[in-house]
Amino acid sequence: MNLQNLRIPIVYLFAILASTVVVALPFFDHKLAEKAHARILERNADFNFESTVSNIDWSQTGIQGCKVGKEFMIYKYQACFWTTVSAKSNSDSFSIFYYSKPRPFFSFSRLLVSSDAYFSELAYARKMFEIFQSGKIVEVK
Repeated sequence: MNLQNLRIPIVYLFAILASTVVVALPFFDHKLAEKAHARILERNADFNFESTVSNIDWSQTGIQGCKVGKEFMIYKYQACFWTTVSAKSNSDSFSIFYYSKPRPFFSFSRLLVSSDAYFSELAYARKMFEIFQSGKIVEVK
């Protein structure tokens, strides 16, 4: 048996192995990102929610108090407050707590939306709590 006859099966073997990696890598990456998301929600991601709520600037409308963290050392997530100041009275002012979950690295959404846009646009974030200046906190489901 000479090497010329073995070359073709080795090429096929390499193609099968590469195809398996291309299919399996995004699958396992997605599963690991979902596991990171579940762990973050399970422990409330060390958001320091109570102390952060006390630091909300009720005179300023917009995004504030953003915190970025990592899970499994590679999956970034972010938590922010979007504060709306009422012109009528301070008691009508409220803030919404948003959470942007980790994204898989091998996701098609990364081709469409950059990481900067993903974390800066609240449209990609999950609305979790409404906090009123009066101190009332409502969980959004």
